[in-house]
Amino acid sequence: MKLIHDAEFEIAQSIVVNLQSKANDPEWQCRECSEENDASFDVCWNCQSENY
Repeated sequence: MKLIHDAEFEIAQSIVVNLQSKANDPEWQCRECSEENDASFDVCWNCQSENY
């Protein structure tokens, strides 16, 4: 993957760090639709409900 704008480096880096920090977290089950979601997801992939 290539970073096109150097000004976006810090944002991209924070996204990567956030994903890496969740790498060993358990999956979570959506409270709205009961779908299993990867720990890196902040919203359900199926119904877009937030993981709160």
